[in-house]
Amino acid sequence: MINKKTERSLAAIAGGGSNAQLPSSCYTDSGYHELELNRFFENSWMAIGFASELPRTGMAKSVDVLGKPVLVTRDDQGKFHVFANICRHRGHILVEGECTNKKLLTCPYHAWSYDLKGNFVVAPFWDGTENSSPTSEEKSSMGLISIAFEIWYDIIFVNLSGKAEAFEKHIQELQIRWHQHRPPSLLNCFSQQSYSLNGNWKLVAENFLDNYHLPWIHPEIGDSIEASLGLEVENQRLSKDIIGCVHPTAGEEKNKIEKPLPCWPDDTRRHPPLSLQQDLFFIFPNTCLVMEGNYLWSMILMPTAVDQTDEKIALYVIGNQAMNHEYALSRSQLADIIYRINDQDSQVIKQLQTGRKMHAASCGIFNSRHDQLGKWFHQRISEMMSGDIGPQHKQSD
Repeated sequence: MINKKTERSLAAIAGGGSNAQLPSSCYTDSGYHELELNRFFENSWMAIGFASELPRTGMAKSVDVLGKPVLVTRDDQGKFHVFANICRHRGHILVEGECTNKKLLTCPYHAWSYDLKGNFVVAPFWDGTENSSPTSEEKSSMGLISIAFEIWYDIIFVNLSGKAEAFEKHIQELQIRWHQHRPPSLLNCFSQQSYSLNGNWKLVAENFLDNYHLPWIHPEIGDSIEASLGLEVENQRLSKDIIGCVHPTAGEEKNKIEKPLPCWPDDTRRHPPLSLQQDLFFIFPNTCLVMEGNYLWSMILMPTAVDQTDEKIALYVIGNQAMNHEYALSRSQLADIIYRINDQDSQVIKQLQTGRKMHAASCGIFNSRHDQLGKWFHQRISEMMSGDIGPQHKQSD
């Protein structure tokens, strides 16, 4: 339950008229955290992993999603499926870890088996005799339980409750923005990394949306404070669930690798061209994306406790040429820089979480010049938690 004081604070923030920040209890109270997971994760389209984690047919991978066992498979035709990772007989976990070259998934408890499409195949000694089997009608209702999912820019999104809006509507504004000139078919994943962070998931998201800290925490990002801060940045609220910013000339101010990687096919009608532009967007509740002229950085946040967050990162280059040996060093340099940035952020998040143990953290002050994204983030959290879905703005208030 949410206490009355916190409830009043959330209602004020959701209304948009307050410059207040979320109370510290929203980052430390386990009861509030459980309610947040239910309202904000299980009933939304949350990211759970990357399709590139299953690069071949005949693969299956278990995923812990908010403590719930989920199974992702790729059948013999290359099609993906997502199921509850439990046998239909007695609810035993079906797959642990990752397996390859599979045609059947067999439960270790009583050896009930399923194909990678989730269809029930066989249960030994069904009626007590060898080679006996359920009827076709019985088999049709004995398959694995499907979970609603979509794959977008290699990210696997699921809706555990089945109550979320259509995924096409959820992602519509970013789909319109990216798909024509940044088609996902050109992406090649070249590196993935996992982290465990000592902080509430919201702090990880807020730090991602914070440009203000860049010159002090990540000096390698820019040669000057002005460049690092991105003073030309344009904050954008594409929808109630997609917020971020656009830096029109990020490519000119960031020299991250010695040999530049191939860029997206440029749209000559745009000025400045896409090769120089950086898009940084957060898709509620747990997807972080940095789209630049020559790479994509995707990051998934998965709460594991009120003060713990697991993080998955995937890095992509543009086109097949970028995967050639001539760009091996460039890919390695890019990965090193991004993972170093993430390591630096992990220390910040730990200190932010420790700070939330003080009630005084409830008295945070937003900076009107630099904290618009943070304010929008707090408003969206408050809308969901107070049950008040306020006005949806596309541009800055």
